[in-house]
Amino acid sequence: LQNPNVLNAVAGNYTVTVNVAGCTSTATTTVVLNALPAAFTPTTPVTYCIGGTLSLTGNPSSAGTYAWSGPNGF
Repeated sequence: LQNPNVLNAVAGNYTVTVNVAGCTSTATTTVVLNALPAAFTPTTPVTYCIGGTLSLTGNPSSAGTYAWSGPNGF
């Protein structure tokens, strides 16, 4: 099996054993799953006029990154 992928992996220790011509090699790694960060969710509907300005603010983690996206290539 060349370049296997594991889908829906869970946290824990994973071991791979390779046997070639009677020679065996084993490697183990630990998989840690981090919780997803909370997404921005407005507490009330957001309404504004076309061409108007909408301001969104937050308190990002210093270790996090963010990206903006929207309709029409925003």
